Amino acid sequence: RDLHSFPTRRSSDLIWISAAQRQNPLTIGILMVFVQGPAFVLIPFVSYLIRKVAPQLVLTAGFVLMAAGAFLASRSDITDLAWARFILPSVLVGIGFAFTIGSITAVAINTVPLSYAGMASATTNMFRDLGFALGPVLGGAIGFSAAANRFVSSLATSHLPAPVVGAAQHIPPLGAVNIPHFPAAGLALTALGHGFSIAFVVASIAALAAAVVTLVGLQGVARQTDEAFLQTEAASSPAV
Repeated sequence: RDLHSFPTRRSSDLIWISAAQRQNPLTIGILMVFVQGPAFVLIPFVSYLIRKVAPQLVLTAGFVLMAAGAFLASRSDITDLAWARFILPSVLVGIGFAFTIGSITAVAINTVPLSYAGMASATTNMFRDLGFALGPVLGGAIGFSAAANRFVSSLATSHLPAPVVGAAQHIPPLGAVNIPHFPAAGLALTALGHGFSIAFVVASIAALAAAVVTLVGLQGVARQTDEAFLQTEAASSPAV
């Protein structure tokens, strides 16, 4: 689940800040540094941490941090153009991603018999790439679908002239926001905020679910698989 959470959160950020709010490229670049930067800066620390602490706990902590960052982002107001409010959620997600990306392979390897370690590592890499491909698609589908529904319902209860409402009903919210001086642009922006707040919440729930599965579902698995491997090795060794 969490292999989808990070790209869902990141792509929703970009749509929120860039396409909907039309912030300048420098602002967008600074926020992306807060998201991606910790993954590089914390590489030595995460490598040290997974040798001193169970990788399973490091992975769980990463999921929790990413869930917290996504939830904080969901509380934002899209009409507020103060981009600094996204710094804390971005830093939390960035640190969580650093913990996750640095420990997930170690957890996968430690939860299978040693003879399957290569297969576990390859499978983890495959699902990581799959998550990065599907995450933006899922985030966009959730955000834009919810935004479109909210936009249509808002138009129905608005006091805009009938010709404007009729035209706006055939325009997606993201398109309406970017039409200069369009009377329904405010409704479209609010609808986009509603839709992508839901996308942030979904990303947060996915990360929390992954944390629970990691912490609870894998308890004792590594110890059991290692014992099974040792028993197999002992049974297959020739008697002396």
